[in-house]
Amino acid sequence: RAKLEKRLNFAVSASSLPDAFVHQSERLGNLTTFWNPPNSSGGIASARLSPHPLMALDRISLSNFRNHAETAIDGTGRLNLLVGGNGAGKTNILEALSLLAPGRGMRRAALADMARQDGPGGFAIGASLANDAIGGEPVRIGTYTEAAQPGRRRVRINSAETSAVSLGEWIAIGWLTPAMDGLFT
Repeated sequence: RAKLEKRLNFAVSASSLPDAFVHQSERLGNLTTFWNPPNSSGGIASARLSPHPLMALDRISLSNFRNHAETAIDGTGRLNLLVGGNGAGKTNILEALSLLAPGRGMRRAALADMARQDGPGGFAIGASLANDAIGGEPVRIGTYTEAAQPGRRRVRINSAETSAVSLGEWIAIGWLTPAMDGLFT
């Protein structure tokens, strides 16, 4: 298992990626993201039961979350690849994404432990869901904690306070990790 975790936590140089894959890239401190822009061909098909139309995660922003003071990644509606050395914050972005769904996130960590150590005590994770299929307005979802109540998770959808369970109406997230027993053996 340790060997597998080492293989999954790697850094890729941009020169080793095929030109057809890397259309755009952005440097975020020690982290680089690669993505196909929205007008490129291809993508991942998905289907789910929801009262809302299929929407793509178009932007994610992190504020005082783990090692991210202020990070915003735009144009995430297609396939994304996070690249960086150990400790750059790749897994922290994935954990942040997992908190945009109902539940405790992929690491199941205490909320108070997620706030940046040198930060004000709380954190915020926001995302925009693009509704390009029918030309609708983007939906803004987010979750956060406040310094005064670091163990209380708060959620907003289009600026309205709501429950974490209601996030499931807008976004469905699944993840696979090496820690899931028997998954890769």
